[in-house]
Amino acid sequence: MLIAEQLAGKSLDDALDIVLEQLDKEKDAAETAAALRKARTAKSISELGEGWVAEEALSIGVYCALKHTWNFRAGVLEAVNITGDSDSTGAIAGNILGVINGEKAVPAKWLASLRECKIVSRIADDLWTRFDEDPEGHVTDEWWDKYPGC
Repeated sequence: MLIAEQLAGKSLDDALDIVLEQLDKEKDAAETAAALRKARTAKSISELGEGWVAEEALSIGVYCALKHTWNFRAGVLEAVNITGDSDSTGAIAGNILGVINGEKAVPAKWLASLRECKIVSRIADDLWTRFDEDPEGHVTDEWWDKYPGC
């Protein structure tokens, strides 16, 4: 929902407001809402845990995106340089910051060392196309044929 709201043109702060409003309506979402609120108020990343549970990973990724909104590299590096589930926290921060800053913000050196970069790019383009065609996520025969099990 956070990414979808950003793709719809909302700022990260506005998208967070919308997500929190929705979470507050859900009876089993209190931990997630609390973690997102903590991401906004934490003075240090260490206050957010180590990312081993979903709420902590989300909180760390959002914290890094808020702290480094216009610096993809710095946000992702902070997210992955934790003692904990750094691949998850880095992926979350990278997704949020990628929406904000675009593909050109990803350091060229990182892309150059990415194994199967062309395949990853094609899948990313397909995901964008898929989301653009149907934000609700209905799977067509064409998509099922291309990505069985989706």
